[in-house]
Amino acid sequence: MLSFDIRFAKKIWLYDYFPFLWEDALRFLPLNEQISLIHTNTKRRVEAIPLLLPYDLSDLFAAAAWRRPELYLQPEVRAGISSFALANQDLINKRLQLLAADLSSGDWVKQYGDIRNLTEIDLGYRFIRATLDN
Repeated sequence: MLSFDIRFAKKIWLYDYFPFLWEDALRFLPLNEQISLIHTNTKRRVEAIPLLLPYDLSDLFAAAAWRRPELYLQPEVRAGISSFALANQDLINKRLQLLAADLSSGDWVKQYGDIRNLTEIDLGYRFIRATLDN
């Protein structure tokens, strides 16, 4: 099972441009509680395995374009990301204008450009695996 816990995520530029999306993520059940519930209900050994996101993911879920900020400017990309599609669109549009201006002026690269040197990143996604104890 794929899960998410923002408490394990490296803080990146997305938090600065869209903080309200990440604040909502704190409502998700913490990973340790997810694991405990699965273990209690299945009596299986449960482990969490980090999913390090590569920079070139083609499946564009919430943070998948972490190294490609220009993709978030595309309405068809945002439409496929529930946290963007369900958010207050006026607020999203204001933040998108800021992102577009910063990308155009070079300010984004000055402040966050080092992220483009990474090939993968831990943004809090976890595979949860339950196995029989041996």
